[in-house]
Amino acid sequence: MSAAASSRSTAGSIDLARRRRRDDENNNTNNSNKKRRNISNQRVKVGAIGEVIRFRNFETSWNSNEKTLAFERKDERFRDVQFRENQFRLLEPLLVPLLGEEGIAELILTCPEVLGMDARQLGWTLVLLSGDDEGDSLVDIAKTTPERLVLSEEDIARMKRERSKMYTEQKKRAVLKAREAVAKLSQTMMQNVASGKSENNDAARMSRDGRTEGGNAKYAVQGTLKGTSTREGDIIARFWNLWGGSNRCRQILTKSARDSIYRTPGRLEAKLLALDRVLPFLDVPLFMHKEPRLFEVDTNELIMRVAKCRDVFRSGSVAHVVTLAPGILLEDLEEVKEALCSFKRNNNLRSEHEVYEESCTLFMALQTKMNKARPNDPEILYAESLKAHVIEGNMGCSI
Repeated sequence: MSAAASSRSTAGSIDLARRRRRDDENNNTNNSNKKRRNISNQRVKVGAIGEVIRFRNFETSWNSNEKTLAFERKDERFRDVQFRENQFRLLEPLLVPLLGEEGIAELILTCPEVLGMDARQLGWTLVLLSGDDEGDSLVDIAKTTPERLVLSEEDIARMKRERSKMYTEQKKRAVLKAREAVAKLSQTMMQNVASGKSENNDAARMSRDGRTEGGNAKYAVQGTLKGTSTREGDIIARFWNLWGGSNRCRQILTKSARDSIYRTPGRLEAKLLALDRVLPFLDVPLFMHKEPRLFEVDTNELIMRVAKCRDVFRSGSVAHVVTLAPGILLEDLEEVKEALCSFKRNNNLRSEHEVYEESCTLFMALQTKMNKARPNDPEILYAESLKAHVIEGNMGCSI
């Protein structure tokens, strides 16, 4: 067999293996999607049955309660079961988070007038009573004095005016206190200047340095520091230690042009120090050496992208996310935000904190994969990985 024929045979075998692997992945994905749909359908059915049973129990109690029967005689609309159910469903989203599924029925049976309120009226009542200075919580009010929840439109308008007046007075008092504090501080500073007081020069230098006191001292530079005496020196020394041991940095440097930033140590160091001045809570040398392509991004743009990460990750530490997955700053953050929504939906996660924890676990796995990647391996994109990832063994939650 000729060398060309052997090469074609090998290439055909590789293509066949790839197609089989791709088919297996598609089958696994389809099976996972079917399983999730079946679980969701089961939850919907169970939830609907539970709602019907709860309302039937409520109806049984309603028909045997003297207060509710008296309320029916006062307002004939509530003799209609369908009307009562519609009102019950309208108020349920407002009251269930506050009192629970059983608590809403108990409240209405104790004070049937609550069922006669519309959702907007009840919503305003809950908002106004939640900020009441009398100290009673909404749960206590609902359990002990539920008649306080029944407010007319005139009562709501009056309480709004009182609340607005109270906030205006609070704002005036806060402004007055702030002015007094500024005046007192200015007076103290003038007295110190007049008396010739000044900070010790060594203490002032250390505070400016931010290495041991004041400034950014609470964000100590990590790593083993040798031969440096300033924070700037610590940052630069840590970066070059990391850079020298990174295959990824070595590959980028080898492929870069002669006049690129990677071949100009002064520009690299200036960018690091500029980022540390604005983002001292980040381990700048660590995340910049993990994703050296960030050096090609404008410094102001890079700072803005880090700030926008808070809008993407609503819970948890942005510093931890950026350190784990610095390459996320190179992607479209809106796409990453949409991918996180898909990630939450696909894995039935209940809260933003769960999304943060599970995404960090995924980012850690992706970083390990990147560290082992070869130069010609395809680039790993975080948005696509989030959309496609399914947490193994996750069955979601019925809440």
